Parts: sequence; structure tokens; C-alpha cells
Amino acid sequence: MKPHPSLSHEPSNLIAGSWEPLDGDGLASLNPARPAQRIWQGMPRTGDVARAVEAARNASVAWERFGMSGRERVLREFQRIATSKVESLAALIRDEVGKPMWDARAEAQLISTKVDITLDRGPQGSMNRVAGFELKLGEGKSGACWFRPHGVMAVLGPFNFPAHLPNGHIVPALAMGNTIVFKPSDKAPACGQMLAEMLDEAMRHCDAPSGVINLVQGGSEIAAALAGGDGVDGVLFTGSWPVGRRITEANLDRPGRMLALEMGGNNAAVVLADANLDQAVSE
Repeated sequence: MKPHPSLSHEPSNLIAGSWEPLDGDGLASLNPARPAQRIWQGMPRTGDVARAVEAARNASVAWERFGMSGRERVLREFQRIATSKVESLAALIRDEVGKPMWDARAEAQLISTKVDITLDRGPQGSMNRVAGFELKLGEGKSGACWFRPHGVMAVLGPFNFPAHLPNGHIVPALAMGNTIVFKPSDKAPACGQMLAEMLDEAMRHCDAPSGVINLVQGGSEIAAALAGGDGVDGVLFTGSWPVGRRITEANLDRPGRMLALEMGGNNAAVVLADANLDQAVSE
């Protein structure tokens, strides 16, 4: 199919630096305002999950050796690209998810902001939390602490903030030398693909190793193969409680696998005198 104008590639997976078209119609996303308009259409391939994980594993050592300065250079290039494509990404979020343009633009602008937050070296900055340090342990003794990459991170994205929330997992993971296999929501595959396209463009511009960022599209079958299969060292997920529970259950016998699961929160609500109390309580 003809890709959305915001995308640089036809519907594809990204594995080891290669964009691989997903010909077929096993998965499709539609414009909520114009259901006849297909935004993205492709046929997921379960077998690509293992290939993507292998590609991320093969890139791990080279990405770690790329060094903090090299990884920061990639993320700053990604920030530049994301800033230049705010309007294109916002248009895609609008068309695929159905947000009004002002809301879609606000999300698109958060992509580059995450780089600043991640690379902040101020007194309370993120990078200070992962800086190595030494402690005196007594006469002639000292202890040292340092941080190293955890490995291959599986990132499962939600549909409500299809670019911002997975980006919030991906950027810090990349900064610390981890490699990524990203599966976007099956309700927003095009937004996920554009995020991967911008990351891939930054990697290529900075001559980073192939396979640091990988993309696999699909629904629950692909998600289960990625989050519950072998080869990943962490699962980073934002979404519903039932899915988060299934991810936890699938990994009960893998105590070394990091699970970072964000499954909703409790936001404050202001209830005024004219409010529908039943609705306010249920919300």
C-alpha cells in the first residue's frame, strides 16, 4: 500500500538495520475519522521476533563500546530529527489515533524533550543517578560502583500515546548502552514505525552499529513471543493491567529479567457541585 506521507518506508519491520516490507493485510490501522482511509497495512511475521532479538544481541557489545559520548551524539541527532519532524509526526498521530491536532502536536513535541531529560547532568539530573562513584571503606580500603548495560530491551508500546510513551522507555535504555526490540501497539503501527524511522536515521547518520534499534509489528501473538520468549534481558511496557499481568506470569521463572511495567495510575480529580457524582466516582 501507499504509505502515509509522514512515513519514509512502506509498512515494514526493521531488523539489523534493514527495512523489510510486510506485504499483506493481516494487520491494518484505519483513520478513526475516515474509516475508509487505511493508515498502515501489513502482514506480521512471528518468526521475525527471534531474528530481531538476535540482531539486538549481536549489536550489544559494539553499542556498549560506542561509548557514552557516541551514544549521546546519536541521541542528539535523533533529537534534531524529531524536532524537524514535529508537524509530520503530529499529522500521523492525528490520522491514526484520532487526536485533535493541538493534542497530537503536544505529543510530538515531547519526543525531543525526552532527550534533554535523559542526558541532564545537573545536580538532580538523570545522568547523575547512573554515574559511577567510590566510597571510603576504612584505612586503605575503598569500594567502587559503576553501571553497565542490562542487555536487550523489549519495548511494548501503547496506543494512547503511541510515540511519547515508548520513546520514554527507548531513549534512556539507549543512553545506557542497551539495545532495543520495539513492538508498537497494533492500533498504532504507523506511529511506531515513524519513531523507529527517526531513530534509525540518527543511527545511520552517526555510523552506529546495525541492530541497535529493531522494529517488529503485530498484535498479541507477536507481543507474547517477544515478552515471553528467550533472548531479551528486560521488558519495558506501558499498557493495561491484564496484559501486564500476563507479562509477569510469563516471566516468573526468569528472575534475572527486568520488568518495568506501567499499568495506569491514580490521577487526582476535582469534583465540583454540578458534577455527575456517579460518573466522577467510577472515573
